[in-house]
Amino acid sequence: MNNKFKNLRLILAGGLVMAGHLAWAQTEAAAESGSPLLNNIYDNMLLYAGFAVVAVAILSMFYLLNTLIQVQKMKLLQEHGAEVLEKADLLKRDPLWKRLYDRWTAAVPVEEEKDILMDHDYDGIRELDNRLPPWWVAIFYISIAFSAVYLVMYHFTDYGVGSREAYEMEMKQAEEDIEEWRSKQADLVDETNAEMLEDEAEIALGQTLFETNCVACHGPNGEGIVGVGMGPNLTDEYWLHGGGVKNIFKTVKYGVEGTGMIAWKAQLRAKDIHRVSSYIWSLQGTNPPNPRPVDGEIYVPEDEPMASDSTSTEEAEALGMKDEE
Repeated sequence: MNNKFKNLRLILAGGLVMAGHLAWAQTEAAAESGSPLLNNIYDNMLLYAGFAVVAVAILSMFYLLNTLIQVQKMKLLQEHGAEVLEKADLLKRDPLWKRLYDRWTAAVPVEEEKDILMDHDYDGIRELDNRLPPWWVAIFYISIAFSAVYLVMYHFTDYGVGSREAYEMEMKQAEEDIEEWRSKQADLVDETNAEMLEDEAEIALGQTLFETNCVACHGPNGEGIVGVGMGPNLTDEYWLHGGGVKNIFKTVKYGVEGTGMIAWKAQLRAKDIHRVSSYIWSLQGTNPPNPRPVDGEIYVPEDEPMASDSTSTEEAEALGMKDEE
């Protein structure tokens, strides 16, 4: 019996040492890593240590109960003898854990189920009062234990994440994933979907590309250079092949046959053509010195109405007034 109580003390001491070691290890890890998850564990360390102590205490109570039963058996054996205890079926009883397991798995065999049929009858269907399968009962009790842990974690600590917070975190992660995907798909842009870039860093990269590849024909400021085969002014409202980012993208990509404007699609990525096209379109109205004379026609975007001639409007209104007279 002394050995049994010694084992009980060892279990209690071991459980407390393990709980303390766990708390110390997680505290050190949280301090070193700065991880939000570990910091949250650190904030609730006292609670977790309490759970560990309670679990050890419960196990110790069962162990102590079984020990006390054995002590009582030995005392009765000394007082009344083995024959009396055998008649009382006390010496033959199995340990508590084995009796619980046997009771848990004590399903009535199929051939004997007729003896446990209940009187309840519905349309020829009778109710059977047999024990549930052990695996089903195990899942049931595990679910109960999980619900208790879930309740404490999500309603009494900051460790658990609620459904609303989980949804917001997932949406934020989805937006980041989309942005990352878009950043990798930049070369999918072409003359049908190119739009004016708004990022100043992207425009600056376009300027670098322009200064590297385009100034020889269009001038350092896009003002154009007078001469056969030289490029037109890119800063005014007149365009030979259409203004706007889409038209400029197309011109840069495919070039213009019979002129000095080559097709750059073999030398520049679609992403770089998009950048330089946006930079060229940003030069509108900059009025650099010594511009090349006007070439082409005024470009009006398709989504903007053509500007009306004020002189023609006044003449039409005058004619209308004369007709009324």
